Amino acid sequence: MSILKTVTDFLFSLKLTVVLLVIFGAVVGTATFIENDFGRETAYALVYGTRWFEVLLTLLVINLIGNIFRYKMWKPKKIPLFIFHLSFIVIFIGAAITRYFGYEGMMHIREKQEQNQIFSRDPFLQISAKKGDKEFKLERSLLLSAVPVFNVNNFEEKIDIEGKPLIVRYKNFIKGVTTEIKEDPNGEPIITLRASAGMDSVDLTMKEGSIEDFGSFAFIFSDPKKFQKKLEGKDFVFFFVKDKKFYLLSNLPIQWMKMADRSQGMIKAGNEYPLQERTLYSVGGLNFVVKQAVVSGKEVVVPLPRTKDILRNSSVLSALFVEVEYDGERIETALLGRGGSTPGIPKNIKIKDLDLKLEWGAKVITLPFYIYLKDFVMRKYPGSNKPSSYESHVIVKDPVNKKEFEYNIHMNHPLVYGGYKFFQSSYDPDEKGTVLSVNHDPGVIPTYIGYGLLFLGLFLNLLNPFSRFGRTLKMLNKDTAKIILILISVLSFSYSSVAYPGMQSGQSSQKESVVPQKPNMEEIINTVKKLDKNHAEKFGTLAVQTGDGRIEPVDTLALEVVNKIHGGPSVLGMTHNQVLLGMFLMPGPWQYVKMIKVKHPASLFKNSKYKKQHSQ
Repeated sequence: MSILKTVTDFLFSLKLTVVLLVIFGAVVGTATFIENDFGRETAYALVYGTRWFEVLLTLLVINLIGNIFRYKMWKPKKIPLFIFHLSFIVIFIGAAITRYFGYEGMMHIREKQEQNQIFSRDPFLQISAKKGDKEFKLERSLLLSAVPVFNVNNFEEKIDIEGKPLIVRYKNFIKGVTTEIKEDPNGEPIITLRASAGMDSVDLTMKEGSIEDFGSFAFIFSDPKKFQKKLEGKDFVFFFVKDKKFYLLSNLPIQWMKMADRSQGMIKAGNEYPLQERTLYSVGGLNFVVKQAVVSGKEVVVPLPRTKDILRNSSVLSALFVEVEYDGERIETALLGRGGSTPGIPKNIKIKDLDLKLEWGAKVITLPFYIYLKDFVMRKYPGSNKPSSYESHVIVKDPVNKKEFEYNIHMNHPLVYGGYKFFQSSYDPDEKGTVLSVNHDPGVIPTYIGYGLLFLGLFLNLLNPFSRFGRTLKMLNKDTAKIILILISVLSFSYSSVAYPGMQSGQSSQKESVVPQKPNMEEIINTVKKLDKNHAEKFGTLAVQTGDGRIEPVDTLALEVVNKIHGGPSVLGMTHNQVLLGMFLMPGPWQYVKMIKVKHPASLFKNSKYKKQHSQ
């Protein structure tokens, strides 16, 4: 009994509370620096995703519960304190539910198509073994550290194959790699190419069965006669081997130009054509050059320089080296992938009588309903190609619950349905496809309840005469109270008496005018309109430097700002130069001018009283 009392006294002591909080603060602070320097996955592998971090949080909650009972916080005098402590327990429960049952992912949809699958945000090790007609599978979440300290990346996975263990164990992990192709008589057909669309380019390594999807376009390494997957709404180029030579075939005409002699030509759609290196191909808005095409080759992994940009890049190509052991035979291989949100590059291995497929990358998660992309809409700033906003017009199709409805997803306006949230994330280069970020978080309700209890506990503690704050207030004498009231009054008066300069045409002196809290809009408009137009046009000739280093006149900047805010080049009959200069000189009056254009007013004007006041 004395041992139990010693343990409980230790677990529920305030000294342990202080120690745990200091450790927690130091750990979270360190993890923040790790995430900044090495990326999210490294921070999770070293700190957030570890068992010892879970133990630390669990000890904090146990200590918190023990103190609730130890100090009997449920008594009426301590109710605010009880609510405050209870809030952290509820928040912890919500966080635990999110950790073990929640997930995130990315969904890509083309216009006039539907989708019900997402790629997980976290990377997974996926093992599939086939022996005869039987198939064995295993998958586990695998966040790897770019800095493999304390053996945090080590793992060993086993699958029982009819009494014989298949073992996949960790050997090494390199974040940031590229690949080179070397000829090998025991190798396989491999193509390396560089593809570009506009200013963006990417290096690709393709093997038999590889598919590189660019939204509206896809590169496929497969015999077109044997390819069985659907390609609805996509243009494509097939690469394949016939008679130990590489060929290509597309549903679109392909232009080509040899770099050596600048000769050019055209490949008709649907025609097979020998694939040539050092030749620029153009098809469907994409350009690509085949760097290497080896009928029998081996891919060699080459590490990139370990710079900070490489280490914290969440989408850089990386290599996970594993050893596969089965029935006395061992094979070491490299799994290439980009971590979460992107599928890994499958690795097929033949070991004894097993056909093995290994992959490290995002796994496919199937949703219980479909999202159909009716239209993707992008708006751009006038006179530029920069997007000002973009949105996805979708139709939710739920055959199980027999529901179907339309919805527009845009910034700060996510779709919430079936326990999932869909946020607008990105789009395809041809603006005919969308990328949605998907969040499934069953712990969000307990977490919000916990935050509500936290606020309520803090508020009630301020009103509780038995709290430390309440006892401190009682100790204040009347003179101190008077001083506090005077300070509050002075601060309030100072805040409500801010003077702004007004402009008078034809005068060199400034006349100060006070903007009241309930301004006369007619006087405000007359004040801002007094800014001289000729003077504003001269202001527009000044040169300014933009964020990307270009030099442009203030006139251009003013036009962009006013167009972005107001949706047009003028406000109240004033030019964009008058508006921008007026904002600089008279910020007070301008803050009352109703000039912000809202493209989606439904979300702002739900309250009819608010709508009535602001529509006049």
